[in-house]
Amino acid sequence: MVKLRETRVLEVYDLGVKNGRRCLVRVKRRFSDLSTRSIDYYVEKLEDGWKVQRETWK
Repeated sequence: MVKLRETRVLEVYDLGVKNGRRCLVRVKRRFSDLSTRSIDYYVEKLEDGWKVQRETWK
């Protein structure tokens, strides 16, 4: 099984949607087989942390 080795945040975009704070977070992940994948996360800011709305693997 391939394990995650590193996650690097590349960009964070504030989408500023009404009724809550939403952001697009672009990350690059490196796995133990040395492959890398780009992933976009759409997240929402909650009172006690962040909630992932959707993720898109590229």
